[in-house]
Amino acid sequence: MPTPRPIIVTCGPEKGTQVEAVEDLTSDTVFLELTENSVAQGSIISHCAFHPRNPASLVAAGSDALARIWSLLPQTPSTDQSPVTSGKQMVAAHRNLYGSGVPITTQATALSWAPNGQYIAIANQPSDKSLARVDFWLEDASLVSSNNGFESPIIDIQWNQTGTACLTISPQNDAVDTALTVIYPGQQILIRHTLPGHNLVEQLLETTWMTDEKFLLCGGNILQVFNCSTQSNLIAEERKFEVPEGAILSRVAYDFHSQLIAAASDAGTIYIWRLDQNFHTYNAHQGLVTLLLWQPLPLNHESSSMTERLLASAGEDGAISLWNALSSSSRSQSSMTMRSGVSAIKFSPDGLFIAGATNNDIFIWKTSSTHIPRAMWNYNDEVGWQTPQSSESTPGEEEICSLSWNSDGRRLAYGINNRLALINFCP
Repeated sequence: MPTPRPIIVTCGPEKGTQVEAVEDLTSDTVFLELTENSVAQGSIISHCAFHPRNPASLVAAGSDALARIWSLLPQTPSTDQSPVTSGKQMVAAHRNLYGSGVPITTQATALSWAPNGQYIAIANQPSDKSLARVDFWLEDASLVSSNNGFESPIIDIQWNQTGTACLTISPQNDAVDTALTVIYPGQQILIRHTLPGHNLVEQLLETTWMTDEKFLLCGGNILQVFNCSTQSNLIAEERKFEVPEGAILSRVAYDFHSQLIAAASDAGTIYIWRLDQNFHTYNAHQGLVTLLLWQPLPLNHESSSMTERLLASAGEDGAISLWNALSSSSRSQSSMTMRSGVSAIKFSPDGLFIAGATNNDIFIWKTSSTHIPRAMWNYNDEVGWQTPQSSESTPGEEEICSLSWNSDGRRLAYGINNRLALINFCP
């Protein structure tokens, strides 16, 4: 797909011609310095995430023991952080989460802030064959606790809505089984449940919380509710949803407001369940659905009068679609096309904009008007954007892309390879 051109809209000869342009954000970009360690200059970013409430706090983690939290100054023309040209390297106030004694081969496999920003959870492993652990940190880089003894890799970290419990997925018993582990960092409680005979290499699993105690597990022909109780110290299996015959589920997202469940299959189909029935089916994408995301709403939003609930989906086909899950229509409300397979999608915190990223560029659309992007960003083949070799790199590895909005919706962090870009956006 070529770079979007301005759309010319004529409103009659007497009114002249209006031009709607796509804002190019590329020139107003700086890159954060990732490490002072010359041995680790090839550190590959696998995760970056802004603090959910502090727009100036950003954490990133990846290979070569990279785990760093920055305190960013506001982007103003008078500060040293103001970019002069695209590609300017920026040294910002930061703290390294790992000490010098951590092996250089340590790699982060999952990262997530608690919704209230109290904790940041990072799953890591010293090497591919070693045991993994989950560390919990405060925003000031103080270590709260470490939970060891997981088989590697830990592939997912999900917080419940109040930020009191953290759910992980990892292999168990030499990958023959799968472990679901819920950690309560504030109470020093760990509860584990084993799924016998489920091999994560053969079928990945994904989870999402429904309440502070209940979560959904999705993968293959599994879509099931589990309940975690600190009183019984058990994770109990509960309701199983009937998965359509032949469907291989790979993605799941739960909406607290409408109590709708969205699950996507490897074949490009999206299924929407109410808690009492199969509600909708969308033939959404050609091939694998890579991402599902509900548009954010205020927690106190009045749900009883809702007529629209937007779900975003993205796929390997390069399409991003918005669906009104409360509509009876089986067609998407809007659809946008990227230049290649979509690696990440993120709504702005207020839900007014959606950003989609590939391994080459980013487009931002207004959710209520997606006929043309509001803004775009891309990188050139400048020095530093070529894929580096980390201590764990192997030829032909797929590039990992990470995308995050800050809490005021005016800045994006985009991590790929060994670069972490800060992209300014004025709504």
